[in-house]
Amino acid sequence: MSTSLRDRLFLLRELTLRDLKLRYIGSLMGLFWTVVHPVFMLLLYTFVFSQVIRPGWPQAQTVGSFASYLFAGLLPWIQFHESITRCATVFIENGNLIKKVKFPVELLPGSTVLSSVSSLLVALAVFVAILFFNSGAVSLSLLWLLPAILLQTVGTLGAGLLVAGTNIFMRDIHQFLAMGFPFLFWATPIVYPPASVPIRYQWLSGANPLTHLVGLYRAALLGADLPGIAPLVYLSLVSAGMFIAGWALLRRTRGILSDYV
Repeated sequence: MSTSLRDRLFLLRELTLRDLKLRYIGSLMGLFWTVVHPVFMLLLYTFVFSQVIRPGWPQAQTVGSFASYLFAGLLPWIQFHESITRCATVFIENGNLIKKVKFPVELLPGSTVLSSVSSLLVALAVFVAILFFNSGAVSLSLLWLLPAILLQTVGTLGAGLLVAGTNIFMRDIHQFLAMGFPFLFWATPIVYPPASVPIRYQWLSGANPLTHLVGLYRAALLGADLPGIAPLVYLSLVSAGMFIAGWALLRRTRGILSDYV
């Protein structure tokens, strides 16, 4: 391993640890908030969509099974939403670092995404422990979490680079995200079964890579059916495409970032 790569990995680790510390410094529960937040959303959505509105999940007839299906879909969404929202301002918030000579600016969105992935891993560990406690067994389907997390990290990093770089020149990105995230959430089968999507909108659901990512998480955690070869290839291509696009934008704007932060 070259000295340059070793230094970058060390800096990436330090930035990620710094981000985690800054997020929870002074809080009473610290890193435990990474579990409290998704659990709170789980309880809220479970109550609303099992007691008030009933989407009719064929695989989740009880409140407990519905909560499991809901939580398995919420976990990747929370990580994606949090990462992109925070990446949008990461260059502006760290302008003092960007203005320093030869600072690898790509590590800023990278550390933000890795910090969020760390929180995801904590929540996943708690969820898997609960599943094991209820069933008394661990399924080999959990191995599908490895490609799921990898594809999510690559795709989220690419999207994070895009919004971070664009927000430098167009400060309206937060407004677009505020409008786009609610649409994307309801366009993703998280609180409703994929089969409930009307036929005329199936193409929209299939074009949404988060649909297949959520399906992959549910297959890994709950033993649901895998999305299929074509959706998995599509998800992989979108993740790689997002990363390539984000990296290309960063390369084109790297030289002038310090003039705008």
